[in-house]
Amino acid sequence: GYVIYMGGGINKTKNSKGVILGYIEFLKLLGKEKEHCPYLVISGGNFENEELKEVKELHDIVKENNIEDLVLFTGFYEDEQKYSLLKNAFAFIHLSLYEGFGFAPIEALRAKVPAILHNNPVYEELFSDVGIMVDGENHKEVGERILDVYSNSEKYKSRVEKGYELSKKYTWDKVAERTYEVFEKVL
Repeated sequence: GYVIYMGGGINKTKNSKGVILGYIEFLKLLGKEKEHCPYLVISGGNFENEELKEVKELHDIVKENNIEDLVLFTGFYEDEQKYSLLKNAFAFIHLSLYEGFGFAPIEALRAKVPAILHNNPVYEELFSDVGIMVDGENHKEVGERILDVYSNSEKYKSRVEKGYELSKKYTWDKVAERTYEVFEKVL
């Protein structure tokens, strides 16, 4: 199995580093031999380009902690691959410190995957009833939540179902419709 982080970009507010550090805490708490540990899959176009300082830092953390065989940087993925990547994960993690809306958690909820999310104001408002909220800057807490989801998936079943229902409210067509309505009122 694996926990997945999709996209998010490489700037500091996306907190990709926090995802890796939280995963490292999870591994410590899990206490298993590496060959029996679930993977961390980091998907997105920029995460393979180690020429970028921010990406190199992420890869360095992975190397320094000797977990290169457990952290997979997949690089760019097609939209058609997104659902499969999500559906096969035991958890989705997104620790963005600041977010305008965030479609990534919606997509995870649509795939019926427990979503571990940083408790930024937008995510708190939208997802507090359906997500597993954490302080994304507290790596130990993040690790504890990953472990809890990994060990107790039944515990989160009702949140996952509620999240799936919530996700139906947010589609690109509905967003376009609402945007059009706003433009009509303004113009």
